[in-house]
Amino acid sequence: IGDFENIVRDMTPENFEKLASVFVGNSSLVPPVLKNLIDKLSEINKDKSLSFDFLINKTAIFDDIEIDEKILTLFQEGKLHDYMSKGYKDELDRMLGQVSGRAKDSKLNDEFSDESMDVTTMDIILEIMNSDLTDSSDYMTLITKLSELVNAFLETGRFEEILEIYNVIREQTLGGKFINEASATIEYFFHSDEFVARFVDTLRYLGRQEREGAIRLSRALQRSVIEPLLDALAEEHFSSTRGFLLSVLTGIGSNVVPHAAKRLGDSRWHVVRNMLYLVRECNGKQEISLIRKMIRHKNRIVCLEALKTLLHFKTSDSAPALNAWLQGQDTKLRTGAIKLAGMYKVRDSVPYLIELLEKKDIFGTGAYYKIGVVRALREIGDERAIKPFQDIINAKTIFYKDNLEELKEEIFKGLDNYPFASVRELAESGLASKNKNIKEISEKLLLKIIISTKAED
Repeated sequence: IGDFENIVRDMTPENFEKLASVFVGNSSLVPPVLKNLIDKLSEINKDKSLSFDFLINKTAIFDDIEIDEKILTLFQEGKLHDYMSKGYKDELDRMLGQVSGRAKDSKLNDEFSDESMDVTTMDIILEIMNSDLTDSSDYMTLITKLSELVNAFLETGRFEEILEIYNVIREQTLGGKFINEASATIEYFFHSDEFVARFVDTLRYLGRQEREGAIRLSRALQRSVIEPLLDALAEEHFSSTRGFLLSVLTGIGSNVVPHAAKRLGDSRWHVVRNMLYLVRECNGKQEISLIRKMIRHKNRIVCLEALKTLLHFKTSDSAPALNAWLQGQDTKLRTGAIKLAGMYKVRDSVPYLIELLEKKDIFGTGAYYKIGVVRALREIGDERAIKPFQDIINAKTIFYKDNLEELKEEIFKGLDNYPFASVRELAESGLASKNKNIKEISEKLLLKIIISTKAED
């Protein structure tokens, strides 16, 4: 404004009129809308001119402007376009249309969203922190701002951004001029009880939205979060959330094992089961002695989880324990043992599975678990099962025909899991079956056998 005042301080109204005439005479220098405005102003009656007053310090100001009635309409809403040429209007509309379109574009909206701005702010701060121009006072100011961003990211479950901030500060604890400040931030902010509690709560409610980031951040903070995560797992009522917390803990890895092993004595069976799961999935083979004790737990689910863990680690006593349950009278343990035999392909259990399959079933009560036996034998794929299969397929019964037919169909569904040479005769016999499903399965299996034989030849 000072430069403008210097230019116009000594100008008279006549000089202003001359300036206007210059613009009118050189229209190519003036935007169309301004030229049209000057033209309209030039039509004002000479007796209704602009009056100027010069006040203190010879500063020129406009005062008591007298305006012709013709020009008053110019400032009414929507009238400005009346003084524009058509070409200028079209160009202006095109430009405004582009701006409007860009404002509606989702990418542009995303670029200027709060989340994007936070990330941009984070990147700038992290870059400044690593510069040589930062002193201790500046560093602590930047740390304070970063802590505010971390809290904002935590509220929305943005674990990757938090991890990036943590890693940068963690790296600075290893060397550089801000080792003490960085170490204090890691210890008293990221590993504080308050931050860990908020982090675990956020994991429970928002962790599944960014699963990988949640697991990676948990792994970075593991020394402070393992126990709180185990506490949250023990108290969680929703199975889906428990499953997610288990995945986070297994993602942390073997450091979870000692903490989980200490909780195997918990009075709540579901807690013990989850701890056995963690010991197994985190490769806690060193805890086998504790796991063996759990086989005799009062809760059957815990017993099965313990045996599953021993089978996973392939201990010498796992198969004998499994076979003992296959021969036992406890139907729930036997049913669980049948599934485990198939899951871990325990060939030592094949004779005991066949024994269950051949067991006489006068009342038809064994149909359910026999289907489980057939499925377990299919997973193992041992040829010793073919002979008892043939006996069942040739069997006839007056009672419980539907149960027997269902069992036969289950046998044919799994024949392609055995050596083709051993099941060809069974497949051929299935072609004559009155059961449509068995016939279709046999046709497809024979076709596979023929193709395989030709390929070998």
